Amino acid sequence: MLYSLKVTSLAYNDIDRIVAFFDKETSNTLLGNRFINEIDICLNNLRVNYNKYQLRYKNVRLIHLKKFKYSIHYINDDKRKRVIIIAIFSSKENPKKWKERHKTV
Repeated sequence: MLYSLKVTSLAYNDIDRIVAFFDKETSNTLLGNRFINEIDICLNNLRVNYNKYQLRYKNVRLIHLKKFKYSIHYINDDKRKRVIIIAIFSSKENPKKWKERHKTV
């Protein structure tokens, strides 16, 4: 079954922040573009394989990007048949940050 996607504004902010970091720190805009492409691949995969990935907290699941040390944090809304993207965080970020984000869901 194919689920729809909903990306929260906070998750969009995460993507913007990460791409801006790559652009500033590496002076290579291609890196930001590759990051966005990998996000797109993962999001398309989630539409079909939404239950496949690691259940981390209560109802929050994670899919890890292959080429970047980031994870997409999401929940399944089975009632509406959709995946809700709540955050995109680096594995190096303080866990308190994403635990706070999960409380808002």
